[in-house]
Parts: sequence; structure tokens; C-alpha cells
Amino acid sequence: YNHTWHRSIKMEPSSVNIDNQAEVWQNLYGDLPKQKSENPSLKLGDTVRISKWKERFEKGYENNWSIEIFTVHKIVPRIPTGYK
Repeated sequence: YNHTWHRSIKMEPSSVNIDNQAEVWQNLYGDLPKQKSENPSLKLGDTVRISKWKERFEKGYENNWSIEIFTVHKIVPRIPTGYK
């Protein structure tokens, strides 16, 4: 198995070493696409409620949203967009 050519790494696993590890990684994963940050759907000063987490078979009625109202103070540019 280790001396058989693998199509994913385009070489034998036994021939992989520190010197060619970058080549193996490139063969496996290629160039990673650059992700664009999303346009934020909220603006500074917007008021929001937070969705509550529900378990799979939770019985009874509970609000799906928090009672507290939060205000967006900061937009964190990342994927997905974060808010504080």
C-alpha cells in the first residue's frame, strides 16, 4: 500500500518527506479560493433579538427569540459577519 502510486497525492506515500510536503499538500488541496467577506445585513445602532437554541424533541411552547433587545455596536469583518 505505501509503495503504490496514489492518485490523490500523485506519488507513493513512502516517498513523501519534509522536502516535498508542500508539493503533496498542493496536490491534495490545490489553491484555496479567497473568500469574500459578506456585506453586513445589519447596521450600527440596529436593535436585534437573539434566536434561542432548541433541542430536537423539546416539548411545550417557548419563545424562539430572546426577551432582551441588543444594539449593534460593532461589525466584525469575517466570514460569517460578526456583530458586537
